Amino acid sequence: MVIFDDDLSGKQVSVLEEALKVKIVDRSSLILDIFAERAKTAQAKTQVELAQMQYLLPRLRGLWTHLERQRGGIGMRGPGEQEIETDRRIVRDKNYPS
Repeated sequence: MVIFDDDLSGKQVSVLEEALKVKIVDRSSLILDIFAERAKTAQAKTQVELAQMQYLLPRLRGLWTHLERQRGGIGMRGPGEQEIETDRRIVRDKNYPS
């Protein structure tokens, strides 16, 4: 594992993980992990979960690459694209309940 004392973009993390073949953790991710581990009350846990979702939202790219080879019908999006859109909707719904 390599921990960076800076915030990294999702692309930077993926490039570094591929090059170094280890897990990459940036400053924000480490701080959120520490807060999640130490949160005791329901309110604190909810606040940490919200912060984690906001951090994760722009980094959802590439999590569904195992579905890339599956094809949809004519005019349909592929399953991978549908899954990432579903994940984004779930994260947005948790962040901004109606």
